[in-house]
Amino acid sequence: MHTTMGEIEEKHARLEALRQARGLEAILLTRNDNIAWATGGARPYIAVNQDTGVCSILSDPHGFRLLANNIEEGRLLAEELPAGSWRPVMQPWYRESLPEALGRAGVTRIGADSAVEGAMLLAREIAELRTPLLDVEIERYRSLGRDTGEALEQAARQVRQGDTEFQIAARMAAALVEREIDPPVLLVAVDERIRRIRHPLPTGLKVTERAMLVCCGRRHGLIASATRIVHLGAVPEEWRRRQEACARVDGAYLAATVPAATAAQIFAAGEAAYAAEGYPGEWEHHHQGGAAGYAARDWFGTPTGAEVAHAGQAFAWNPSIAGAKVEDTVLLGERGIEILTATGEWPEIEVEAAGKHFRRPGILALPAH
Repeated sequence: MHTTMGEIEEKHARLEALRQARGLEAILLTRNDNIAWATGGARPYIAVNQDTGVCSILSDPHGFRLLANNIEEGRLLAEELPAGSWRPVMQPWYRESLPEALGRAGVTRIGADSAVEGAMLLAREIAELRTPLLDVEIERYRSLGRDTGEALEQAARQVRQGDTEFQIAARMAAALVEREIDPPVLLVAVDERIRRIRHPLPTGLKVTERAMLVCCGRRHGLIASATRIVHLGAVPEEWRRRQEACARVDGAYLAATVPAATAAQIFAAGEAAYAAEGYPGEWEHHHQGGAAGYAARDWFGTPTGAEVAHAGQAFAWNPSIAGAKVEDTVLLGERGIEILTATGEWPEIEVEAAGKHFRRPGILALPAH
């Protein structure tokens, strides 16, 4: 990892401000997303599907402390954590106890990002510290977005008649892992299943005409999400029309994603676009995405959402119309929207919303046989 002490010091300073404001001795990070953020991208887990992993990080006035068992301590210090003084608190794996570790660390008044007995729950406040992203995090995100988009599109171009959804997902996973990216989410639907299922875990169903591939890729703790659709043979007008309508809805979301906009305001722009395209209420069948970063979604756009968009924050909107979907991970920068998972090698649909122009993914036509 290319983690600098300046990054670690900034993360610690944000936690220190929260600790002091709450009059605590320390703040405990137990969630993988928060530990990855605080450490500049460490992998504090073995099982990739769990919210908490094999260590915790304690932030106190003197810096960070590592709480881990004897199985993981050496690996974490040697391979995952940036060089520095981590003041480890180690326990044997067969006697591991978080309360005992905290006792050995000499702290009692603590806040935590999960439910820990005796600790003040600060999950929301700690998650908010992850915004805005630092310049070094933005560079990592750009690299992750590019690689995730390339992996997804590589797998999409390999779709052939007779492939099962599991086989398509396997190629997607391989392309991601080859690029040092964990795939926490892999979704595939083929043919009519694209229309019926919005969260399609892969099955043994075989493709005859079309396939939708969806992935979340995680590297250095950051997560990029994207969706691509392919059709075997010429794309029928119905599907082209639906994808173009979905692209215009996505453009409305992107145009409304500006600093200080609330989740409800951004959502309202998308809702109005659905109605203008002739699909009112289509948003009710699937969430529309929202803010991203060290979680696939930090918050979702909803009709009443009070969360606020910030410069230096990532987003992944994912409007869908039965049989069509558009999704990329983007960065809200000082000069507007930067699409991180676009490769420039996929068919695009040019859309305009609120005077802003975007290029959104269309449907790739592949050979029918």
